[in-house]
Amino acid sequence: MPYTQAVLQEVQRFASVVPLGVAHASIKDVQLNGFTIPKGTTIITDVTSLHYDESQWKYPYEFNPENFLDKDGELKKVDSFLPFSAGNTGRKK
Repeated sequence: MPYTQAVLQEVQRFASVVPLGVAHASIKDVQLNGFTIPKGTTIITDVTSLHYDESQWKYPYEFNPENFLDKDGELKKVDSFLPFSAGNTGRKK
């Protein structure tokens, strides 16, 4: 079933079901790439740009489930796959 799961994930990547993600707000002042994002600023992520980023995907502009399969044909986790939002990724703070 890895190929079937890869097809489903590729549909979500390629179609960008939620292209701008869900709005979030910063909980404190943050420095990002030389810019200050003040506490309380609404942040909307452009998930589509990530899903077509040439540095992240083997086949960014074509529908290809191999984006989600390793060399053995097993499903692999791709950190740059955010089908619905760029919210809490479960990483420890």
